[in-house]
Amino acid sequence: MWPRVPAAVLLAFWFVTQFFTDPDAGIAWAAHVGGFAFGVLMAWEARRDERFRNRLWAHRYRTTGTGPWNNRLGPRAG
Repeated sequence: MWPRVPAAVLLAFWFVTQFFTDPDAGIAWAAHVGGFAFGVLMAWEARRDERFRNRLWAHRYRTTGTGPWNNRLGPRAG
């Protein structure tokens, strides 16, 4: 019934609609926009940081306990 839409499109739509929120609506739209922008910047930086990515993989491996582990590249498909 509903078409599939990429998450990036929905997030961009949400971001733009925040600027059309009535300032008297009692919603801290500026805080939402600022938090969203900060989250995007932090995620972008985290994806560029190899040590951070490896820590995420290590956490996933420890919680699932599946698959062989490579200290340099992270988990490998068995």
